Amino acid sequence: MPDERLSRAEEILDDLVAEVTAGTIELYRDVLQEPRIVFHLQDRPQGNHGLYDETVHEWLTDFGYERGHGLLCRRRLFTILRALAGRSLRSRRDEVDDPSLLNLLQTEPIVAVAYEFMYCHSAEVHEAKAEPLWKQWRQWATDRGLLKIGRKRFPGGSNVLSRQLCELKEVLAALGINVEIKRSNGSLIRLTRRSDDSANQSSGEPSSPKSKPDNENLPSDDTNAVLAKLRARQQKRNAQRDEPCTVPNSPPASTTSPQPPTSPPSDNSVPKSQPESES
Repeated sequence: MPDERLSRAEEILDDLVAEVTAGTIELYRDVLQEPRIVFHLQDRPQGNHGLYDETVHEWLTDFGYERGHGLLCRRRLFTILRALAGRSLRSRRDEVDDPSLLNLLQTEPIVAVAYEFMYCHSAEVHEAKAEPLWKQWRQWATDRGLLKIGRKRFPGGSNVLSRQLCELKEVLAALGINVEIKRSNGSLIRLTRRSDDSANQSSGEPSSPKSKPDNENLPSDDTNAVLAKLRARQQKRNAQRDEPCTVPNSPPASTTSPQPPTSPPSDNSVPKSQPESES
């Protein structure tokens, strides 16, 4: 006899897949390869959430009950989430092939937040003062679990945010995001997401897919130079921070007894030459 709970889970999953096909629900993997779900249904809570967030569990429970499938138990909910996570593999929003850049996306909170934020919004340009942008991105990072990645944390203030954006400007440019910071009357930060065919369109040539080199999985020289510069700067900052404040030591005292100064030879000590006798 088939498990009634699993059959109900399949019915709810069929309804969810129908909504995905209709475009009212989106499933995708973000830059950290985590499954995410976006709700666009009318007359229901909307938003972008991690698939395993508690909010999604509540949303799915209410959705199943409203569709007449009863309440979701833990086992049934887990089955649905696993199926949705598998379906999210069909859509990836990261198109970064450089392993070095991928490593930064997966280890630097500010890079992950900037990339995810710019590619999740339809507008290609986002401009804001440093303080409002920091608050907006901090909430964005909180909702997506990006406040801390490994041992690194999201910037603790707008000044730190501006400084890190300056330091990572070349990295973000390699990811297709231009950063401009104007410091007159406060920091004004302008981020622009470049389209892949922007260069071709500006020169009047039709856009065409770029051929990928055979060594596409190897880090580019430009990326390695940027990473080396960032690592050297970070190591220098850490060395300055960890260096103890010491007083210069006085030169060590000589162990040998001082020698008395030598006096210049006196006239009496030097024998005078005798004049030769005349023959």
